[in-house]
Amino acid sequence: MKVAFGDRLAGAIHAGMPWLGPALARIESSVLRDEIDQHPVTRPIYVCGLARAGSTLLLETLNEHSATTAHRYADYRMLWTPYWWNWLRARAVLSTEAQVSERAHGDRIRVSVESPEAFEEVLWMRFYPHLHQERMPEALGVDDFNPVFNRLLHDHISKLLAARGAPRYLAKANYHVNRVPLLARMFPDAKFVVPVREPLSHVASLVRQNRIFSEAGRGNAAVRRHLQRVGHFEFGLDKRATMLGDGTAAHASIADFARGMDAPAYARQWAAVYQQLLDVLDRHDALRRSVMIVRYERLCSEPQDVLPAVFTHCDLFDTEARTLIQRRASTISAPDYYEERFDEGTRKAIVDITRETARRLGYE
Repeated sequence: MKVAFGDRLAGAIHAGMPWLGPALARIESSVLRDEIDQHPVTRPIYVCGLARAGSTLLLETLNEHSATTAHRYADYRMLWTPYWWNWLRARAVLSTEAQVSERAHGDRIRVSVESPEAFEEVLWMRFYPHLHQERMPEALGVDDFNPVFNRLLHDHISKLLAARGAPRYLAKANYHVNRVPLLARMFPDAKFVVPVREPLSHVASLVRQNRIFSEAGRGNAAVRRHLQRVGHFEFGLDKRATMLGDGTAAHASIADFARGMDAPAYARQWAAVYQQLLDVLDRHDALRRSVMIVRYERLCSEPQDVLPAVFTHCDLFDTEARTLIQRRASTISAPDYYEERFDEGTRKAIVDITRETARRLGYE
């Protein structure tokens, strides 16, 4: 696993001068105010939930629609000034930048610098510095509304829409599953797509990814630094438990991770994250209507049925969507590159930990 020189340089700038990004963003917004006002943020689409449940697959599929645009791998280098950076790239694109290769996860997904990627977390961490700090609460509700950040994020998205000539913003942001009420206050017409996965196979995938990223981090310290800067703490040497509710599940996960018991630790995270989401949706009818839960198993086995429902939920189902769904559905299948090989004791622990939340999600 390699971290490109440009990404290392951008990371060093962000880490060494944390005030610089927001300052540049405000300058760009001031210069482009008329352009921003012509591209209001309407019905943004957020794909969120635990990693390894199909979020990238959904992101890439929705991103193929001409009405949407998302952050791309190349955007990280100048993330805070999306309009100027895209203007510059459009006039100085190197032919080698479009090279395609399998991403570090080893999951058959091939990407280039033009592929959509999750970078919004960088902005959130700057304005909510307690995020991902061990033993600090992760859920954000309506009372956590920050008017300064709200304005900056609205402007940021508008500039991205203006630079790309698209009317709808799309983002994969896994941790946003813990922030749905706040996001609904910031963007009342937002649409949320939350992929879920049967816990045994989901935990197995998380354990596998943790092994891959941990090995990469041990071989290259820059990998670990990059994951920290982009807010990617799901796995690797710097993996962190998500503190939700009274923190019981997170504290137990931290202890399990410390003992090398990754499977039950991830199972506790699975149960806590989706339990909180379901509790929130049970309390708020309007939020429930804005959230679509997509079962990974059905997405893989019946994409021709699931994808139209996803596009309909996102107000994107049209002639273009029908065509791309037909093309995309033929490429989707369940993973065949690893097997879940837990011993009976570990399997029982995962099932016991996740049983109640799994039942609420329709997994028996």
